[in-house]
Amino acid sequence: MAADLSVRLLQVASTQRVGLATYSVHLVWQSTLQASKGIASAESSGNAQAIVSLMDTGSLRSSKTAQALGARALANLAVKEVNKEDIVKCGGVKSLLRAMLDHRREKDIQHFVLLALSNLCANNDAAQEKLQGAGLKLLGNLSALSSNLQYFQMQACLDVVLVAMKTFLASLEVQKPCCRILFNLHSHEAVAALLTRENPVPALTAALAAFSGVESIQVHGCAVLTAIVKQHQRERVPLDGVKDVLEAIAAGMIASAESDKVQRQSLFCVSTILSILRPADVAAHVLDSIGGTTKRLNGPGSKIKEREEEGAQWRLGEPLRAVALAMKRYPLDIKVQGNGCLVFEAYSKGLGATDSIQGGSAVTEQLLVAMRFPGSVAVVRPACSALGWLLMNEGHEEEVARRNGIEAITEAMKRYDGDVNIQRNCCWALSSISTRTEHCQELVAQFPDTVLLAMSLHRANHEIYKLGAAIITNLAADPAMSAALESSGAFEVLLEGMAQHVESEEAQEQGCWAVDHLAREEACRKRLWGIGGWAAVVRAMESHRTVRAVQEKGLAAMATLAPMFGQSDTKVPASVWLVIARTMRSFRAAEEVQSRAAVALRVLANGSDEDRAAASAEVMPDLMAALEIAHLRYVCWVVSASRAGGNDQAKLLGSGGSIVVGRGGWR
Repeated sequence: MAADLSVRLLQVASTQRVGLATYSVHLVWQSTLQASKGIASAESSGNAQAIVSLMDTGSLRSSKTAQALGARALANLAVKEVNKEDIVKCGGVKSLLRAMLDHRREKDIQHFVLLALSNLCANNDAAQEKLQGAGLKLLGNLSALSSNLQYFQMQACLDVVLVAMKTFLASLEVQKPCCRILFNLHSHEAVAALLTRENPVPALTAALAAFSGVESIQVHGCAVLTAIVKQHQRERVPLDGVKDVLEAIAAGMIASAESDKVQRQSLFCVSTILSILRPADVAAHVLDSIGGTTKRLNGPGSKIKEREEEGAQWRLGEPLRAVALAMKRYPLDIKVQGNGCLVFEAYSKGLGATDSIQGGSAVTEQLLVAMRFPGSVAVVRPACSALGWLLMNEGHEEEVARRNGIEAITEAMKRYDGDVNIQRNCCWALSSISTRTEHCQELVAQFPDTVLLAMSLHRANHEIYKLGAAIITNLAADPAMSAALESSGAFEVLLEGMAQHVESEEAQEQGCWAVDHLAREEACRKRLWGIGGWAAVVRAMESHRTVRAVQEKGLAAMATLAPMFGQSDTKVPASVWLVIARTMRSFRAAEEVQSRAAVALRVLANGSDEDRAAASAEVMPDLMAALEIAHLRYVCWVVSASRAGGNDQAKLLGSGGSIVVGRGGWR
């Protein structure tokens, strides 16, 4: 029966009578449908050949009904394993894809062709590898036509591709067109969600790893992975196998080092992947652990140098080595440099304060090269940010300075003086470098044209002000630098910023700290006193009464500036005693605050008898409370120096560590 049907179909095909042929195709479709359900036998080589002949008949090629029924019949035949080889041998794949191309706007034909291909690709017979590859290549050509995409049956196509990729893992002829098909479809709005649901990441990772030297697979695979990662980010779905993906991409970058296309697309993919990870998780994916535990610092700010903990020990991983090599090979490629800096930025954010990285100098070297990239903020911005984060990790200041990093940073600040992001991140980097006194001489020479200019041009930005004030604080730790800062106009800019950023706790804290350091030199103290330094400190403490850090730094600045009351023969305002008393009351349990308050009072009480009387009247109860917390020698000194008299005051005598309280005047 099957043989007779196939003969009749061939005879009908030779007549090219459309109506009769269409009816015949309908009959064979019904026959194959029954066979696919097990009602009848579908083991007929003649049926497959007859259907293909009918589909390829000139007069039937334009018949939508005939082509749809033919594709549907082949899909039914392909359900049985024994029919697949016959379909492929008689040119069924080519006929199916030709029908898909001829009728690209017909959804039924698109659907049934892809269904037939999906069934065919379920075959594990490696002998059909070439034929599968050829069919996928034609499918790739079809998917490349943008006019087809809205009519394309995305789900069926993805099924075809993923089955083929998993079946023929080692076949270049299959993997290459599969990656191309996914690439052609990945930007379509309907595909992104499908890609996330179907999860082709393992198949793509295997293809990238197996064919690291094939440019098209690397470019197309990384592009599709990038789209998948972005969709995962939108849907907040975790991405599995990140380390394997990154290592596969790195292998491709190294094997295809001569291809700028591979480097660009790979770097974009890596930067996108790292951008969706938590900073704390990045190091484990791009570094090889040797031992230890990471101790992370959170965000930009003044750097803490004294640390007893030992951080984690890492070795630069293959992904970062590949990125550094790409940036070194293509120093003028804006995409390579920009995405490379984004990768290094994500990596630097994940480092701990005391982590040790073997081979990390390769990253520093490429970042400093990128800082000098001509005329592109797309490169310099992430380079500056990455360098700022990198310098939060101890030990990098020396390397940056040795590689003329200060010069690279200040050059970037001069070239992009109007860019807030670059100015902020450069100031951040310099604030870390300035903690090393051996580099301060070079930095202070560049200070007026870089940091000071940034603080002036971007005076509304409290972060730039805070970082600039931190640099001033670090430089002022060396007495020789204070005079240079005074002549540069730094004092005026510092106090203007404190007045402008009254609401910023961090700006006020750093401003008070800078005033304290600068005022330690007598000439600088007089200068600050003359331009309103004392008023700025009091205003900061009044504006942030509940912020301990501002109060501590403010009290320190008060103690440093206080000698000017005696030198200028000026009476200490009553408000000063009230500020100090309130701070001591607010932070009774904070020994550091009490100690700094006592130091400030000691200096202030060195003035006139009237000042000592005011101190005794306003702050003595708080001094008593401080003594209950800790036996502070400066508090005892203030008490003993306050000889205001009066029977209503207590008498404190510090003797042998004991405190004696009695009635009478102060002695």
